[in-house]
Amino acid sequence: MKAFFILILLVMSAQNSILSADNKNIDFNNYNIIGSPITYEDYVDMIRIAVISQPDYRSLIARKSSYNFDLRYERFQRLPKLNSSVRNDKIIDRKIDDFSSIRKRQDDATDFILELNQPIYLGGSINKRIDSAIKQKHIGDLELQKQASELTIKANQIFLDLLKYFILQEKVDNSINEIQTILNNVESRIQAGFSNITEKALVQIRLNQLLISQAEINAQLSRSKETFERFFNTKIDVYFIPNLKLENFIDLNGNVLRDYNERNSYDVLISEMMYEQEKNNVDLARSEYRPKVGLNIRYIQYDFDEDFDENDIRGGVTFSLPIFDFGRGSKINSAKSRAEEYKWNFDSEIRDYLIIRSEVENRLKSISQSISDIRSTVENTRQQKDILINRMSLSEFNGINLSEIILQDVSNTTRLLDNEIQLYIDDLTLSHINSSLLRRFKMDL
Repeated sequence: MKAFFILILLVMSAQNSILSADNKNIDFNNYNIIGSPITYEDYVDMIRIAVISQPDYRSLIARKSSYNFDLRYERFQRLPKLNSSVRNDKIIDRKIDDFSSIRKRQDDATDFILELNQPIYLGGSINKRIDSAIKQKHIGDLELQKQASELTIKANQIFLDLLKYFILQEKVDNSINEIQTILNNVESRIQAGFSNITEKALVQIRLNQLLISQAEINAQLSRSKETFERFFNTKIDVYFIPNLKLENFIDLNGNVLRDYNERNSYDVLISEMMYEQEKNNVDLARSEYRPKVGLNIRYIQYDFDEDFDENDIRGGVTFSLPIFDFGRGSKINSAKSRAEEYKWNFDSEIRDYLIIRSEVENRLKSISQSISDIRSTVENTRQQKDILINRMSLSEFNGINLSEIILQDVSNTTRLLDNEIQLYIDDLTLSHINSSLLRRFKMDL
């Protein structure tokens, strides 16, 4: 009957695990620790505020602004340009026929020139430069989003790292108290003749193992706390215990219930834009050897430092056409080679994206499938521990078995905690490589 009752408990535990998986969440409040429970919405707000306050994030905001100004500058190249100059001619030597050289001035002159140039066609270079600037602006936007997405994962890792060691600290501290109670009980049983010194020594060994783990966890917790306070720019007054949501759902067969493609990847999109820029550079190299047409108007004020009476306005269409250049073919072929290099880089990014996505999805599948088993093991171990604790007053009580189960409980809890945290980080990573993580944390960039 008792075995049947335990079986029922195990089935209920498994059902609870399945329900938890169906709800697509990870509730750290289930570890029964002392802290301040927070909603997922509050957790999202905390992560978002930490990310946008980082200096490396703000530096990308500044870089994005520079791309906007670069685009404006390239668009202004379509507009006319007004230049002014002063030409001061002093006669150093002269040998001319004053009577036949009609257009040659015979005195020193200081002239003022105002010139207006309006480009009409520059071999297609203006449009290509504008298109490259637009793509560079797009690259800047993608780099900003990628950086913010990476910082979001980092912020989650820092928070969960701190939470992990806080949970383990409390778990190990409680386990040490439990084994110390067992040790005291064994000493009493030795005096009563129900136990021997060997049992005490073996229980002490388990206690020493936990004391070593306690020192390591305390050191890790101290480091994690300092990292958290520096990154989040706040002091820890209370530990927050969140309920986290998964968005890349796993079905009963272990399949990720999202349909992604490589065109959502930051790296793929950036590589594609860079390839398009290099193709524009090929056209820019060619444009240097194409005809150029424009309008030119000049106003010249002669001898403006003297009588200021003579001036003229000249204007017309300008046309230039390079005829021969020894380096033309090499320059164009060099630009083509760079474009070909970026094309292969683009194909490589698609390959890397598919590999990384497959790795993360496989981890999500394996971890999600094992978590229910780990939870059942944790529950079963704790039930065994409770049974043995209740038998401490009986003569057949064995402190070695109970202390070993306590160690196993700590080990199982650590394993479950690691798997749940890794499941959530992988869930974030899959959203990151598919450019959807920022939407999860309400960052509109």
